[in-house]
Amino acid sequence: MIAMTGSSDAPGDTTHGRRTLPTRPDHLVVWLRGHTHDDDDRVIDDGRLGGEFSLVDWVDEIRDGYPDAVLGATYPPVSPGVDGAAPLDTAEDWLELIRTAAGVDAGGDERSFTGDTTPTSLQALRRWAVPRVERRGFPLHDVVLAVSELATNVERHGQGWLTVDVVDRGDALVLAVTDPATDQLPAPRNVEPHETAGRGLLVVASVATRWGLVVRPAHKTVWAAFPRSAG
Repeated sequence: MIAMTGSSDAPGDTTHGRRTLPTRPDHLVVWLRGHTHDDDDRVIDDGRLGGEFSLVDWVDEIRDGYPDAVLGATYPPVSPGVDGAAPLDTAEDWLELIRTAAGVDAGGDERSFTGDTTPTSLQALRRWAVPRVERRGFPLHDVVLAVSELATNVERHGQGWLTVDVVDRGDALVLAVTDPATDQLPAPRNVEPHETAGRGLLVVASVATRWGLVVRPAHKTVWAAFPRSAG
């Protein structure tokens, strides 16, 4: 199978001084047989991003032919290069972030927080995240803000449980939030100033170097990567 690489024109932008959210991925990857550490069945194909693209349709299309496949998509930051967020231009950078997000939700991972999505557990989740981020030298406020936004999305649209992981890759911290609602995929969209909801992904994309999702047959993971703090 031929692997195709490239990227779409999907950078962040500003409209009348307001940051806007890239609403389509810039990279796609599929492990057809579901083994993310085996590249023999991996397909990197973002050629289709040049036209009309639906994330849901793409997932359904792959799943019809390969029910065990692991699918990954990455999105660029709202403003590439702003606030010290280095762009990730090489295949290795974004692929390794997806691998990290896909692998952290294995059973028994002592970094995981699992519970229901009540307000009480969200508070506990924030308390859990602070020491794990603070002692590693990553931007604490940004990571905890993203934890809150992604966990709140699960509370509103998920199915009753979530698993959260923070993984120190040395050059970046990967936050991964997993839930079983594979029929509820993130739908990035730009909201108008008068709208009171729908900004969660914009917040995450604004503070992260890159973000994306991984879809497995039984669960999905939404993840965000953060650079190590200067100094």
